[in-house]
Amino acid sequence: MRWIHAAVLMVLSGMAGTAAADASVAQCFAEQPVAAVEQPVGPQEQAAAETASRFTGQPVSLDFQRADLRAVLRTFSAISGLNVVIDPGVEGVVDVALQDVPWDQALDVILRANRLGYSVDGSIVRIAPLSVLAEEEAERRKLAEQRALAGELQVLTRTLSYARAPELAAIVAPLLSVRGQVQTDVRTNTMVITDLQDRVAAAGRLLDELDRREPQVEIEAHIVQAGQDFARSIGVQWNLGGGGGPDGSGAGPARQPEGEESGGQRGAGGSVDLRAANQTSALGLTFGSVAGGMDLNVVLSAAEVEGRVRLLSHPRVTTQNNVQAEIVQGDQIPIQVVANNTVTVRFEDAALVMRVEPRITAAGTVIMELEIENDFADFGRAVGGIPPIVTQRARTTVQVASGETTVIGGIFEHERSTSRSRVPVLHRIPLLGWLFGSRAERDSTDELLIFLTPRIVP
Repeated sequence: MRWIHAAVLMVLSGMAGTAAADASVAQCFAEQPVAAVEQPVGPQEQAAAETASRFTGQPVSLDFQRADLRAVLRTFSAISGLNVVIDPGVEGVVDVALQDVPWDQALDVILRANRLGYSVDGSIVRIAPLSVLAEEEAERRKLAEQRALAGELQVLTRTLSYARAPELAAIVAPLLSVRGQVQTDVRTNTMVITDLQDRVAAAGRLLDELDRREPQVEIEAHIVQAGQDFARSIGVQWNLGGGGGPDGSGAGPARQPEGEESGGQRGAGGSVDLRAANQTSALGLTFGSVAGGMDLNVVLSAAEVEGRVRLLSHPRVTTQNNVQAEIVQGDQIPIQVVANNTVTVRFEDAALVMRVEPRITAAGTVIMELEIENDFADFGRAVGGIPPIVTQRARTTVQVASGETTVIGGIFEHERSTSRSRVPVLHRIPLLGWLFGSRAERDSTDELLIFLTPRIVP
């Protein structure tokens, strides 16, 4: 061992005068950022550049064979001029041969090979097993937490303007310490947070971010009854083909991910093909769109004057972002119920119900989750004068730009009627009575069209 130490010291004799000025404790042992390498030519060159930026000690040559680990570490104290304290748990032997390697890199390699670490306290470097250092660090953190928990509790009272207090309480609770608690007052929509000062401050910053005014969406609907060819005559571009969701309910993902711009294609007549992911559904619905520059109110009003359509309803509702709105159009069918020799009348809903939940994307478009229920009385299958209520349901998701219109079709109403007209008495003349009467049959199919136009209200 003695001749090995002498060889090392001889190598370093030329730099003994500058060892103390070579690097400070902080410079040698603190983690240094890796310098950016412009246009690295390969992994080996990049690794060499990173190593050169981390280790700045003077180059040394070392050759230890079965040397005592503690003696080798004391040698590095002489090499670097640092004050080194070696933990009693450090033991082992070292076999290493290095040529012209920065001394701090050589020390780092030896420490890692023996599962050792170091801690810096002023000008003193303490070397100990990693397990010992980890236990000491855990104890220091535990002591610091106990001291922090012993601090004075602070109380933050915040009345929320837009969010619901119980909902935000579930988000704030994980930020609190074991001594902290959050309470809510539903009547005043107020949160009361009690905890240490730093935790209360963090909870307050989070509430500032979450309790914000959300934009609203105005949804305008036109529900019209028209002939089968009316939709195409005004430039509706239907999305043909496709199918409903995996459960057969018509539910499916949005046409494209949130945050991406609309990728619709312009069709003939200025119509826009939305390419909705759900183009049809279990209800047999079809989806399409009309040109954004078309004034739908003017077109429908003109068509109604011409007798081509019948406007059944024109509801308009405004709802908040991610809050469901409901639109109902229909009747209530009276049904007589006999129980215990008593006749009562109850009313069953036979209506078209639309539930729309809008979601505003970062690109300024609106994703609408639609749930449509079409309940109607089938008088053709009435029993005892009581018609059954036929229920049809569908769910889908479409995405349109603010101000554009999506069209929902595929709800057909088939009407078949027979009418007779005749001249009293004369129509009974044998063989000639048919000359004084007429018979007309009407068989028509109308389509129920739903035009939905979402508009973002800042």
